[in-house]
Amino acid sequence: MGRIRKRRNTAGANTAGIMRTQALIRTSTKRKRNMNEQGNRFRRQKQEEIAKDTAVYTCCSVKLPFSEKPYAYRAEDSALQIEDRVIVPVGVDNEETEGVVVSVGQYARIAVPYPVERTKTILRKVTEG
Repeated sequence: MGRIRKRRNTAGANTAGIMRTQALIRTSTKRKRNMNEQGNRFRRQKQEEIAKDTAVYTCCSVKLPFSEKPYAYRAEDSALQIEDRVIVPVGVDNEETEGVVVSVGQYARIAVPYPVERTKTILRKVTEG
C-alpha cells in the first residue's frame, strides 16, 4: 500500500510573504517620495539662484565646419558681429576650431539658449592678415 502524505499548511507562509512584500512596497514608496521632495527643494533653490542673477550674458551661435547646426558659446567681447570668424573650444579635449558667428544676443541668465554653467566661451576673434 502506498504511503499517504500529509499536506503542510502553507497558508501561514504565504501570508507572511505577502506581508513582507507589502512592507517593502511601503518603504520603497516612502523613499521615492523623500527623493522627490529633495529634488523639488533643489530645483526651487536653483530657480531662486537663477532669478537673483542680474548679469547680462552675450551668447553667440557659432557654425562649425563639421556640423549643420550652430553651437551656443558665451562671448566676453560684446562687439562680436554676425559673420565674424572666431576660435572656439570643441569637444571634451577643447580642441581649438575656427567657426563663423551666425547670431549674437544679450540674455538674462534665465533666458540663455544653453545653461550658463555648461556653455563654453569663445576664445578669440580671428584677425585678418
